[in-house]
Amino acid sequence: MAQAFVGRPVLFASIQVTPQTDLEALLRYWDAGGHGKDIRPLVEAAARVPQGMSISLAYFLPPQIRARINTFPLTTPGEELNCHWTTFNFFRETPEPPARVRFWRDKLKNEYHPITDAPRYGDVLLLLKPDNTLIHSCVYLADDIVYTKNGGSPFAPWQLMTLADLLEFYSWDLPEHATLKLGWYRKQS
Repeated sequence: MAQAFVGRPVLFASIQVTPQTDLEALLRYWDAGGHGKDIRPLVEAAARVPQGMSISLAYFLPPQIRARINTFPLTTPGEELNCHWTTFNFFRETPEPPARVRFWRDKLKNEYHPITDAPRYGDVLLLLKPDNTLIHSCVYLADDIVYTKNGGSPFAPWQLMTLADLLEFYSWDLPEHATLKLGWYRKQS
């Protein structure tokens, strides 16, 4: 009997901190979810190492996200922890329950606003087909890296992906020469 293993590429990202790093700017950027105080001791210690050191990007993310990266959801029947659930619960310590797409669209409309400037940590990215059909949402981290869950299947892990890889992953059924549209949104203050 032959067995096949299905592999998924995994992205591991890190942030290089040296004695020359502007720690306050670094902490301001990663404090969007209010976790700057949690990472301050780590980056201050890294900055004291003469040659600097790399810190896993996971340490800069909220604890509940850090615990999920590269894991598969344990769900109950009928519970779908899809990309929208993942995106809109990114900064929440207690996640909202799974819901239909309309719930997440209403949340986007009422709690977020579109942006045209450069994305920053915590911004929401929507992928839309050329006819404006919403097919995916994820969270922007930095340097064209996103936090995503590609589908509601329990076999789809929470993971980091480059924006280029994400676009390639979701472009498989587009007509020739068509491209996905990107919609960027930021939580209202």
